[in-house]
Amino acid sequence: MGKIIRSIFTKKRHEKVERLLVSYSTNIGMHREENQDNYFIDSTGRKMKENISGVRQLDLSERRVFSVFDGMGGEACGAEASELASAVLIDCLREVKEALPEMLSDVVNDYISRANNEICDMASGKGCGTSGSTFAMVCIDEKYFRGYSLGDSKILMYDKKSLCQINEDQTVAAQKVRAGIYSWEEAVNKEDFSKLTMFIGVDFVKKGLVSRNYGPFDIMGKTIVLCSDGLTNACDTEEIIEILSSTVQNKAEALVNLALCNDADDNVTCIVIDCIC
Repeated sequence: MGKIIRSIFTKKRHEKVERLLVSYSTNIGMHREENQDNYFIDSTGRKMKENISGVRQLDLSERRVFSVFDGMGGEACGAEASELASAVLIDCLREVKEALPEMLSDVVNDYISRANNEICDMASGKGCGTSGSTFAMVCIDEKYFRGYSLGDSKILMYDKKSLCQINEDQTVAAQKVRAGIYSWEEAVNKEDFSKLTMFIGVDFVKKGLVSRNYGPFDIMGKTIVLCSDGLTNACDTEEIIEILSSTVQNKAEALVNLALCNDADDNVTCIVIDCIC
């Protein structure tokens, strides 16, 4: 399977998770001059100008929201785009937290459309052409989590037995794999492997974006990982599983350090959410 994590998931029993142990980490990587990634941890967004990591504990007294953004290095103003995507999520947080489950996807679409418009306005004002950011989000309630994404940032799920990616990459290479033009193993070495077909900022005519939606999935006994593709491009599935199954408290930092040891050539950002009874 190489550095591609395939999507396999089954729902399980409905039980209660009491708290979330959340670790996070970001690093500029081994070969970049700027960290264009960003992240959002339930009311806290941060512009990633430096390397940073930490651990938080959260209860489930309300919906918890987490997201990773990867500013597009091949486009202008990538750092500004990912920062705007995170900042707009802070502004939209109340609506995301309070939406009824059946209305949540509509609220997320309203958020990404607003973020898209602000990124397009920023790019136009700076004269930097197309700008954009990927987006991968999870919303966690008492029993379930739901995922949303545009681009190729990942939502992974580990259930103590296997690791799977629950969202689909929106890249030219992924489209060709799904069409049977070549395999996942072949896709890794193709020039269009990271060429995005969707991202926040692509809708320059401002008609409105629609996120890919996933779930709901049972959270009992699960570990959820949000990451930029800098992690999965540098680390194999087995290496990621080894860290997720360990007793290390800051698993996100351990994963980012692993990517650096593997000579990560991109920014690397990761949020790991352990669902604890």
